[in-house]
Amino acid sequence: MTCLGCGATESAPRAQAGVAGVGGNTSVGGNTSVGGNTSAGGNTSAGGDTGAGGNTGVTFAEPCGGELLGGWSALTPAAALSPPSTVDKCWNLSLTRLGDGSLGVNRAPWMGYQTTALTTYLRFAPPAMAGVEGSVVLAMTHHGSVVQDFGDACLADGQGKATCAELSELLTTIGIGEGSIPNVTCTPAADGCSCAFQVLATGGSVGRWTPDPVDTTQLVVAVPSPPELGAFTSFSVPYCVDGTGLHFGPEFAQAFPRVPAFDFAKVDCADGAQGPGEDGIDCGLVCPKLCN
Repeated sequence: MTCLGCGATESAPRAQAGVAGVGGNTSVGGNTSVGGNTSAGGNTSAGGDTGAGGNTGVTFAEPCGGELLGGWSALTPAAALSPPSTVDKCWNLSLTRLGDGSLGVNRAPWMGYQTTALTTYLRFAPPAMAGVEGSVVLAMTHHGSVVQDFGDACLADGQGKATCAELSELLTTIGIGEGSIPNVTCTPAADGCSCAFQVLATGGSVGRWTPDPVDTTQLVVAVPSPPELGAFTSFSVPYCVDGTGLHFGPEFAQAFPRVPAFDFAKVDCADGAQGPGEDGIDCGLVCPKLCN
């Protein structure tokens, strides 16, 4: 995607700070690369398993600067992921019967909240006072419904077979522990139990930002640097706000390594219409008001 009115062409983005043009598997900054499941920025993964732009490659906008303040939602929600190849037919579940007769696990199952679509949301807040950095929040939310089937062979608990009601209670407890799956309902099926659960799993990062003092087409993003308490690492990120939204260069994935998107649309929770990032009219997870 190119920046409208910036004079760029999609086939030849302008190199920034020694960075070669980006698209597909083109090298970005030294030996790193962007596109598919490759990494962006040193050895940092870009977008986890979602990758940056799938396997089709990524073309980044020509930097042009612009107004960042407010909320932004990814133009294209990240696609749901398939279960990893390491997950067995029982979703890695291994049951046991505890001494008090209750159901427990020798090995907790893979609970597939990653198979729901991922919404990515950014908010840039202004500095509280002159000379102080503003704040930037990156939130990534899995939201949807998942059904996982557990065959009779998966319900063996060492003393017999667990019931679907027991499995519901156990998976709900595990889901609460994960902080994303508070209720699981398992019902008898032709072979074992069919378990349905609603997903609302949000994670992300918080950092600081300030305009680049020299180049107005870049912002400086500072993010926490574990394990050093209170330490921050800064990244210069080229960006462009144009008629289609907010677009970042590949350096954005260095500041937020698991980001699955580089292109965002402005969120307006007070325009009387359902717009980008909203689940209804002026409501949803990215708005002050939740939808009924």
